[in-house]
Amino acid sequence: MSQNQLVISRFLITHCVADASIIGFVSEFSEPSPSLEKDTWVEAEGVLDITTFNGTELPLIKITGLKKINEPEKPYLYPISIKIL
Repeated sequence: MSQNQLVISRFLITHCVADASIIGFVSEFSEPSPSLEKDTWVEAEGVLDITTFNGTELPLIKITGLKKINEPEKPYLYPISIKIL
């Protein structure tokens, strides 16, 4: 990835935390990306586009605004078909 790119991602859990996998979007700034510490929560605004990574087309967010936020109350994503009790 170039210096103006980063991946904005979340953990997706299908059964339990042990099976968590990362899903996210390649994101791109018009200049080098701001320095963010690992595991920083952000809220991004931008325009969806397409990029190629290792020969595969992927969605790309062209960032127009970014701000740090607090970790949400429920930080993990769960598939829609699973009911959380």
